Parts: sequence; structure tokens; C-alpha cells
Amino acid sequence: MSETRVMADQSRRSSGWGSIVVGTLFGGFGTVFIVGVSIATMADPFPTSFFPLFLMIIPGIFAVGGGIAVISGIRKVRLSHLLGVPTLILPRGEPLYLGSVVVAGFHRSGGARRAQRSPRLSAHLVGEEKVTYRQGTDDHTVTHEIHRHELATKNDQIPDRVSGQVTIKVPVDVPPTLALRHNRIVWSVQVRVRVPGVPDDTGTFGIEILPAVATRRIEDR
Repeated sequence: MSETRVMADQSRRSSGWGSIVVGTLFGGFGTVFIVGVSIATMADPFPTSFFPLFLMIIPGIFAVGGGIAVISGIRKVRLSHLLGVPTLILPRGEPLYLGSVVVAGFHRSGGARRAQRSPRLSAHLVGEEKVTYRQGTDDHTVTHEIHRHELATKNDQIPDRVSGQVTIKVPVDVPPTLALRHNRIVWSVQVRVRVPGVPDDTGTFGIEILPAVATRRIEDR
């Protein structure tokens, strides 16, 4: 397995820490501003207007939104520690063409022991079209799923380990990977792990489908 390409989906961990950092900054700003206005208001024994209360509306939104973001980020990081990191291993010498078949390895590294008992794997090949529209100086991207089909999976018979194989079959009649300025077609393999007693976990792995037909088609295998 030396000639392989290893893809680890660490999006949950990175987005969790990102939410914690952003939430702390926004929530901290809102809290500090509210405290400052409160101290200034209490220092005036005869307040003459509700203007200080008006000043607290936007900082209050920042404080509440920041707190929600921090809580969400902590939950994602905890899930990452509980479930581990999904990893897909592709044979480097077998690129994906239209109509080709590649058997990839899958495992989940790290995680708690209870998240590795009696795992069940399922997988899908998913194609999405991303179109970017420009209005003035603003860009707006719309994502539309154009293809999805289930892939065959096989669990490794190893106790207390989440691992197995995913057979990636690429149809002949689908568009290949495309990367234009305002139009992209992206493909991914999504592997879902179900373990009793813990949340389901889906790892997403971006792949490239080349614009050529495989010499050995799916029907020939």
C-alpha cells in the first residue's frame, strides 16, 4: 500500500475550532461593549433617555450569536474526539475515468472505543454543480446535486475497528470534473458510519473524474 493517496476528512474539527475562535471574538466584543455601556449608565444617577439601551441591541446580538457559535464549535470538537477522523485511501496508480472501477480502503483513526463497536458502512458517489452568479460586485454561488448513487461497501472483520473497502464505480454517462471561472462540477465519495449508541458520522472526500473513458468499462468487470 505504499503507492496510495490518503485523504482525511478533518472538516468537523477545523470548523469546530473556527466556530470557537469566531464566536469568542464576536461574543467577547459584544459582552465588553454591553458591560461598558452598563457601567456608564449606572454612573449617571439621573438617566434622561433610553439611548444606552438602544446601544446594547447590536452588541447583544453579537454576544448571543457568539455564544451560540462557541457552543456549536465545542460540540463539533467533542464529536471529533468521540468519532475520530474518517480516512479514504485511493490507489495512486488508478485514476478515476468515466466508466472505471476503483476499490478504495476506508478507516477511522482515533476516537473513543465505544464508537468502534459493530460499525456499519454505506457510501455514495455524489456529483454537484456549482454555478456562480455576479450581481454588481457581489458573487452568489448556487450548488445543485446532479448525481448520486450508492456504492458497494465491505466491512473488515476486525473487532473494535472501523474499516473496510469502498468500490467506486463511475458511470460512463456523467460529466467529468470541471473547473471554470463561473461553473464547476465537483465529485465526492461520502462514506457513512453507523455505530449503535453514538451519532452517525459521514466523511466527505473530494475526488477528480478525468474526461476520458476507461479502457475497461464497468460492464466488463
